[in-house]
Amino acid sequence: MAEYIDRQLCETAADYDEHYRLIVPLSKIRKFPSADVEPVVHGEWLPDMEEFDDDPSVGLKGGLFQTGWKCSVCGRREQLTEPYCNCGAKMDGGADGGAG
Repeated sequence: MAEYIDRQLCETAADYDEHYRLIVPLSKIRKFPSADVEPVVHGEWLPDMEEFDDDPSVGLKGGLFQTGWKCSVCGRREQLTEPYCNCGAKMDGGADGGAG
């Protein structure tokens, strides 16, 4: 897995060479602690549909109706959509959205 470092930390270690080019010595970069990061998982809220039967007593014909929303990553059901699911997925329909 790739390691990530803090950009500001890298900038503070920067120097200039004899031609006034900005450089960061590899020896300094190797001493930077790696950041604790995780890849972003993208998902989307899908309509959570439920089927119901005919109910002639009230004149209702069977069909589908939406009961809420379902996470495309973990399947969690919610009544309202949020920017993130409880599983941590960013609900923007991004790069790997709908992969669940």
